[in-house]
Amino acid sequence: MRKAIVLSVALVFVLGFSAWALAAEITITHMAYQHSGANYHDYMQKKAEEFNRTHPGIKVEIIIGVQDQLATMIAGGVPPDVIDLPDFAHLGPAGQLVNLKPLMERDGITRLYNPAVLRGLTINDAIYTMPSQLAMFITYFNRDLFDQAGLITPDKMGAAWDWDQVISAGKKLTVDRDGDGRGEFYGFDRPWGAGWRLAVLQFGGWFYAYDNMMQPIKSLWNSKEVLAAIQTYERIFTERITPHLAMSSADEQRYYFWTGNTAIDIQDGLTIIGNYLKNTSFEWDLALLPRGPAGPITIGGGTGPSIMAATKHVNEAWEWVKFFTANKENAEALAVATGGFPALLSAQQIYPVLTDTTNKNYRAIFEQATYVQPPEASYPLSNDLNPRRVDMSPIWKGATPAINHLETIHQQKQAIIDEMLAAKK
Repeated sequence: MRKAIVLSVALVFVLGFSAWALAAEITITHMAYQHSGANYHDYMQKKAEEFNRTHPGIKVEIIIGVQDQLATMIAGGVPPDVIDLPDFAHLGPAGQLVNLKPLMERDGITRLYNPAVLRGLTINDAIYTMPSQLAMFITYFNRDLFDQAGLITPDKMGAAWDWDQVISAGKKLTVDRDGDGRGEFYGFDRPWGAGWRLAVLQFGGWFYAYDNMMQPIKSLWNSKEVLAAIQTYERIFTERITPHLAMSSADEQRYYFWTGNTAIDIQDGLTIIGNYLKNTSFEWDLALLPRGPAGPITIGGGTGPSIMAATKHVNEAWEWVKFFTANKENAEALAVATGGFPALLSAQQIYPVLTDTTNKNYRAIFEQATYVQPPEASYPLSNDLNPRRVDMSPIWKGATPAINHLETIHQQKQAIIDEMLAAKK
C-alpha cells in the first residue's frame, strides 16, 4: 500500500511537472516580410525548427505578413516579438524597438561586422536592427539582348554607364516588331519601384534635412537635385522603354527581368539571384548602378530583424535573432537560399561560390557596397513622410509636370514637419 501511494505521488509529480514545463514553454512570434520570397520563408521555417530542437523551453513561430498587417497588430496591442520587414525603422527612436547594441556588446558580436555597417545602423547611439544581409540595389542586365542589339554592356562601360546611357540603351533595346504598340522586348523593367529614389541619391539629393537628433526639420522635395532626378527618370516613360502603364499589371509580369524579355533592371536587390535567376534560360550579369552627378549611389546597408519593445521575452527573442543572424553557417545558408549578401564578415568572401556567381561580374557587388547611401537617407521616417509611400504616378502618366507635383508634395510634407516641430515646443 505504501509503495502504491509513493508511486501515485511520484506519478502526480511527474505529470504535474510535465504540465508545468509545457505551460512554461515560451513562444516567440517572428513576422517575416511577405515579399522576401518563398526561398526566404522556407529558410526561416527550417531555422525556426532547428532552433526549437536545440533550445528547449522556447518555441519560435514564423508568420508571414505585410506592413498593413503589422500596423494592425501594433494598433491592437498584440505585436509579434520579432519583426523583419521594411518601413518600421521609425519605431526605434520612438521607443517601440529594443536597443540591441548592449546585447551585441555583451555577447561580443559587434566584432563580427564591418564597423561601417554598424555605424549605418546606429541612431542616437542605439542599434535597433540586427544586421543579417547587406541590402543594396545593383544593375542587372540581359547580356543576350545587349549582344543582339550590338550594344556595349553596362559592365564594360565603367563611369560612362550613367542615366543618359540607360535611356539611350533602353530605346535601342525596346523592340516592337509588329508595330502594335506592345513590344516584344523592353529596355527597362518595373520603374515603379525604388528606381526614382535611387536617381535622387545619384543626383546628390534627398527629400529632407535633419537636425542633430536625426529628426526631419525641412522638406527638400522641391530642391533642384530632386527635380533634376525626377525629370530624368520621367524619360523612361516618355521614351516608352518600359511596359509599365502600357498594359495591365498582369500582362506586365511577362516582362519582369527574369523572364528574359527586359534588358535592364535596377529595381531589385541581390535576393533575386536566389529567388528568380537560378534557372533562367538567358545570360544575365551585374554592373554598378547608373551614375548621376553624385555617383552610382545605392540604397543599401544592413537589414535584418528587430525586437519589439512590447515583448515580454527579450532574452529569448534575442537568442533567436542571434541564432540565425550571427552564426556563420546560417549566414551562408541564407546566401545559398536567397542570393542575399551576408552582413557577417566571415561569410562574405565565399559569397560567389555560395550563389554560383563565380562566372558573373560578382565584383560589382563588392564595389557597389562602397557607394552606399548617405546617412540622411538611412534615418527612419514615419509612414506620412516616407518617400516609399508617395504617389509619383501623376508625373509618370504625364498628367502633372514634375515641378508642379513636387511642389505640392513639398508643401504637404513641410506642413507635417511643422506640425511635428510645433508639438515638441
